[in-house]
Amino acid sequence: MPDHDVQPHRQQVSPRVLPILVNIENGVVVVVGGGKGAESKLKGMLPFSPRLRLIAPQVSAETLRLAEQFSEHEILYKLWQPSDLAGAVLVYAFTNDPAVNQAIVTESHRHGLLVNAGSNGSFRSLAATQVEGWLLAVSSQGQQPRLARQARDYLVELLRTWLRRGR
Repeated sequence: MPDHDVQPHRQQVSPRVLPILVNIENGVVVVVGGGKGAESKLKGMLPFSPRLRLIAPQVSAETLRLAEQFSEHEILYKLWQPSDLAGAVLVYAFTNDPAVNQAIVTESHRHGLLVNAGSNGSFRSLAATQVEGWLLAVSSQGQQPRLARQARDYLVELLRTWLRRGR
């Protein structure tokens, strides 16, 4: 279990956010980038089994290993271009080039797509997981994602204990 002595971050964040569930049944989740950012995002998405399109000229071994675990996946070893958004329902931009990330955000918005590029874009992901038919999600609203993942893991253990006891 995570360290209970960690103090939560108290910085005021924008109250104009809305936690939602997005139906990804009829579309593709596009991830642009092949490094650590993409790797982290793929780890979080894997339990939810979206159709994945990973785009990057180079992909780390771990990112490739994760991408190949998705039941439906497409890996394109190339530079991103606007046509790569075809069929997308969500877009993540994790390149190491801020100008490319901004171009992805701009093009995604032009097509009415939700896009995440770190602190830039139209949404932030929650630290989420599924436990015995329950969806558990936690967010620090982008302020401390590592702490949000620790809180999620702690709450998962509490939920499992509660479910074992018969509620």
